[in-house]
Amino acid sequence: MKKSFLFFVLVLCISSLWSFDFVRVKAATFVRGIDDGDEDVRPKHEVFVKSFYISKYEVTQKEWNKIMEFNNSPVKGDNYPVSNVSWWDAVEFCNKLSIKEGLTPCYDLLKGEMIKCNYDASGYRLPSEAEWELAAIGGSDGNRKAYSGSEGSVDVAWIKGSNPNPVGTKKPNELGIFDMSGNVAEWCNDWYDKQYYKFASVKHDNPHGANYGYYRVIRGGSYKEDEGNSRVFFRSFNKPQNRLISKGFRVVRSFL
Repeated sequence: MKKSFLFFVLVLCISSLWSFDFVRVKAATFVRGIDDGDEDVRPKHEVFVKSFYISKYEVTQKEWNKIMEFNNSPVKGDNYPVSNVSWWDAVEFCNKLSIKEGLTPCYDLLKGEMIKCNYDASGYRLPSEAEWELAAIGGSDGNRKAYSGSEGSVDVAWIKGSNPNPVGTKKPNELGIFDMSGNVAEWCNDWYDKQYYKFASVKHDNPHGANYGYYRVIRGGSYKEDEGNSRVFFRSFNKPQNRLISKGFRVVRSFL
């Protein structure tokens, strides 16, 4: 019994070295999109998202350096968000961290460009676009503001004219999540489709994005972009193989 207890304590101690500070986002239905915006955010439609956990902060360089063998971030520092990473780099990090913690990886990297995510796996992954927005608006339409946690950008977002900053130095949103507007923009799991919302408005149950594409979704805006790009509904995208100096990510885990 004593050996079993000591082993249990050891496992807890080891896992605590790698675990993120998570916030649970409860299952909810919310309204996504706007009717008077760009084509890729129309039409306004309801989306249901299951419960999930999301990291309170963007992945930091300290966390990244424990797992990966390179760090191309333009401004170095343990508490600065890692950036200049591709979508592929981000999912590789998720898989390696999952394996390190004895969890089931979400991604099968052997499947190549059309890789799919197993949302039923216990490991780390990127958020779906719908999960990202539900977390950004504070968990419900009742908390929705133009930016994540505020009607103005100054209190919550590092935007154009600034530099990357340590995570958590602006105010959090209603769920206690930091930097979902500004600082570094964040890769999401979904393929980007300019007309995806037209189809999502028909099938709104826990959507995971288009079935295929050329680009991956990026959300949240960054320190190199105008404040409009940091609004919670704004959609951006880039090629998954591209490393971009102002793009980083945060991780999620499914609520199983």
